[in-house]
Amino acid sequence: MAVAPSASYSFTVRLAILNRTGMLGRVTMVIGKAGGDIGAVDLVEMTRERVFRDITIKARDDEHAQRIIDKLRRLGGVTIANISDRTFLMHLGGKIEVRSKAPIRTRDDLSMAYTPGVARVCVAIKEDLQRVYVLRRVLNPLSPVEAMELLLDKMAKQGWITMRESRAGNRPPRRVYRLTAKGEAQYQKLLRENLGSFIAAKFPGDVGLAYADDLDPQEVLPLLTARRAALVAQLEETRRVPPHAGSLQLLVDHQLRHLEAELDWLDAVIAKFKKQTR
Repeated sequence: MAVAPSASYSFTVRLAILNRTGMLGRVTMVIGKAGGDIGAVDLVEMTRERVFRDITIKARDDEHAQRIIDKLRRLGGVTIANISDRTFLMHLGGKIEVRSKAPIRTRDDLSMAYTPGVARVCVAIKEDLQRVYVLRRVLNPLSPVEAMELLLDKMAKQGWITMRESRAGNRPPRRVYRLTAKGEAQYQKLLRENLGSFIAAKFPGDVGLAYADDLDPQEVLPLLTARRAALVAQLEETRRVPPHAGSLQLLVDHQLRHLEAELDWLDAVIAKFKKQTR
């Protein structure tokens, strides 16, 4: 007996579709022929050349979902911009606190949050331990837009901002956010806390330096030279930043001072290793 597509294996794919009559029909036909069950089709953005749509699809299992995606990749005039696994997105950061963070209103919600949805997450962690860090947000698999939307939704729930949708003519609807009085008070509080605190900078590149003695100095020198070239490029790019009004310029000045000091320090390190090669 064939297994029916399930919300546990549902995903949302963002497609950039050629803006031509009949293209959406071709997309849905490909998904249907591949055995996918389309749940929703949302318009994201429209340009003269492309139409961006989010299409939510239920599959039977991971392999079936991949076959649907492969079919879409081969479809002319269609580009996959992003793929989000709905079950894994629900489990990001955990789904249980004092109350359920993910409201269970429908059978699909229950299927994704618990059996068999939770089993998929457990299997994925077993196969790749790094997945646990993804789910704990140490690594963020979401696109910048998706991450910002989640943050804005959280701020709205806290009462810090309000949101409304507006539409101009035939253009897709867009969200308009406004800071509330409660949000303004929180902003002022966080601003003062940040200005009055010192946060030590972290230097991930120091890990390699700590163990540089494990390599021959002749090998270390070209690696540090490559690092210096990347640093100089970043410094030059920052120097080209146009002047900013008011205190915003302090951010640029701070970055410049840091990069210049980093370059001086790195030159001293390179000179040290050059001495070892003589």
